[in-house]
Amino acid sequence: MKKNIVILSVLSLLLVNTAYAKKVYYSKVSTADASKDVNIVSLEKGFDYCKEYKLGAAQKYFESALKKDPKSSQAHNGLGLSYFLKVSSSDMEVIKNKQQILAFAKNEFELAIKYNPKNAQAYNNLGRVYKELGVLDKAEQNYQKALSIDPKYSDAMCNLGYLDFLKNKTPEAIEKYKKSITYNPNNSTAYFYLAEAYASQSKYSDALAQIGTSLSLFNNNAPAQNALAKVYKAQGNEAAAINAFKKSASIKPENIEAYLGLAEIYQNRGDNELAISELKNILSINPSYTEAYLKLADMLLIENKPEKAISCYQKVVGDPIYSAYALKGLSKAYFNNSKSAFDTGYVATTADYVTLQNELLKAVDSNPKDLQLYLALLRTSKMIADDNLTEIYLNKIIARSDFSPVSSVIKGEAYLLCNQPKEAKIAFDEALSSVNNLSDCLAMGELFVLDKQYDMATASYYKALNFDPSSKRAKVGMNIIARNQKITDSHYALACDYFKSHQYVSSVEELKKVLDLNPKHMRAQLLMAKSYQKLAKYSLSAAYYQVYLASVDTQDKQYKKYTKTINYLQKKAQKAQLHSLKDL
Repeated sequence: MKKNIVILSVLSLLLVNTAYAKKVYYSKVSTADASKDVNIVSLEKGFDYCKEYKLGAAQKYFESALKKDPKSSQAHNGLGLSYFLKVSSSDMEVIKNKQQILAFAKNEFELAIKYNPKNAQAYNNLGRVYKELGVLDKAEQNYQKALSIDPKYSDAMCNLGYLDFLKNKTPEAIEKYKKSITYNPNNSTAYFYLAEAYASQSKYSDALAQIGTSLSLFNNNAPAQNALAKVYKAQGNEAAAINAFKKSASIKPENIEAYLGLAEIYQNRGDNELAISELKNILSINPSYTEAYLKLADMLLIENKPEKAISCYQKVVGDPIYSAYALKGLSKAYFNNSKSAFDTGYVATTADYVTLQNELLKAVDSNPKDLQLYLALLRTSKMIADDNLTEIYLNKIIARSDFSPVSSVIKGEAYLLCNQPKEAKIAFDEALSSVNNLSDCLAMGELFVLDKQYDMATASYYKALNFDPSSKRAKVGMNIIARNQKITDSHYALACDYFKSHQYVSSVEELKKVLDLNPKHMRAQLLMAKSYQKLAKYSLSAAYYQVYLASVDTQDKQYKKYTKTINYLQKKAQKAQLHSLKDL
């Protein structure tokens, strides 16, 4: 199980029990250091403010103590703590200056050790800084040093166990957490860590018991509420998970972890609007949260809001890590935003499309085996009506594709873009037949939903349900398809009524809504062709007839009928064009 439970700093949890914290703190410094003329009141107030996360006020009290005794180990350790606790904030200025803040904390903890080499708490805190910096070997050295000074130092033992957990040594971590609890039965963080370890082993009942103990010691613990929510979610109790995430957000409104958890649950349940709302909450807290922009953009595409998706993808294109992914999404969003492809003739002359194509070419140079980049280029070539480039990119995709499911799906999409539905169906069938486990079937179903290939998505979900009849993801996917089908049926029925009553403009508008949600709705394609024919828009009418004709067997009577219709309309379009030129 992915170890992604956010851990609140150990000392910040310990400080909840103020009297105990003071007792422990002063027991960790040497009597020689304690006997110096240090402003004890300033130190006490500083730690009290740390407990309340009023870190600016805490810093002032520690600085005041240092003015009276610049060599006070306790004051340097407290000042380092006031810096260190800042890094858990979601404030943008703190995020931007995180490395500098950690450097200040590190310097203060090192001074605390310099002026009192037996300050076990300073070693423990220095270890926490190294852990935050990702230097785990130095973190371990400092935790061990703290334990060599005080062998029953609960926090240091707990932090040492967490390093084992990060290294996937879960049994060793559990052993250390249990020792930490015997050293200090009130160490709420140790219970919290222990719950995380049990959850990673799918021992959810044990995890819930440990989180319960942690929360009984510190009820207003946002990360513990997040952990509780994730255990409930793993157990399938989504209602309880939602309540726990909401409790976490109420405790700490800038708590991004809670909003991410809520967004994921809502998305899995098919409540995309609610998921989108939670992702927007994240971006209001941290406008630079790249992953949230990508998730939001993908969901906006699913909800058929390509213009808003474009805005989100554009914010990520410059990120070197996520640029290629954003470019692929951007090409799809631009393509979908062209609404009915034939209404615009796939023509796009804006600088955005040219820029997109150039950026995609750069991405291909760096990732020459990425078929999705070629698919994005194919979409762009269709939008700028470059038939030569379209053929080149289609051939590249066919030549580079293998027999993997993803490759077959991409090849099928390429065929569809080039109006070759029969070849696309063969490729999609190949993809579906090659998946042989639940997760791949679900992933393929979701991919087909995103690409509005509902028949293939339905087949994927049915195959997933053969592996697991209770799969919620498959059922949610099927519900999304059913919802979209209901919407398209409603718009199509209305379009038919408008057509029968000779309201052809209104018919076209309703049919656009149908084809936005389901481009493979062939009856809508045919009715669109007839509506445009009635409106004397011959080129558009012929184009829609051609789309419809691609789905008709060549031996069918309709094939010959509509082939003649297309030829007739093309001649009418040519005559109309000649007349317009004469008028000029």
